[in-house]
Amino acid sequence: MRVRTAYVVFDFESYYNERYSLARMSTEAYCLDPRFQIIAVAVRFLDREMNPLDGAVCRGSGACGGDPAAAEFLKDCLEAAPDAAWVAHNAWFDGFILERILGIEPARIVCTAALSNWTGHSRIHGRSLKSLCAGLGVGEKGGERETAKGLRLEDFSPELLERYERYCMNDADLCAGLLKVLGPLCPPEA
Repeated sequence: MRVRTAYVVFDFESYYNERYSLARMSTEAYCLDPRFQIIAVAVRFLDREMNPLDGAVCRGSGACGGDPAAAEFLKDCLEAAPDAAWVAHNAWFDGFILERILGIEPARIVCTAALSNWTGHSRIHGRSLKSLCAGLGVGEKGGERETAKGLRLEDFSPELLERYERYCMNDADLCAGLLKVLGPLCPPEA
């Protein structure tokens, strides 16, 4: 089913621990490390018509590195909106997973963290999703990420995994909110 959509907002949550994290490694080293594992990916379709995949969260398959369940889910999203720009808060990370790890290549990727640099809001509020959303009144980021530190997909209880998937969807919703605030402040080439 093909539905016209201008934006697909997406967010990945992945395994990390105290020593294996983006704070300690480059995005490439982190994502190509054999410990890399997708826990969940959420999508939010924006603009025009509602898409049946809107608001969906795909649970990882437990595979390290490339994840067949996430890849199939995101291929369906790309087919539903082939010309859409895909939006993430940290597209250096989320876009790397999308394109390099899963082989999904959307028409365009937009980064709300980069938009915050362009508009100057990162200098005022900081560049993290949490600080930008709080500073711009977009919403509140949950704290489930800290609870999930050191947990691989197979370590999650069903209840915790459900909460973590909601957390992932909330991050996608917050990113969508940032796009709505920051996007109109940027020229088309941003």
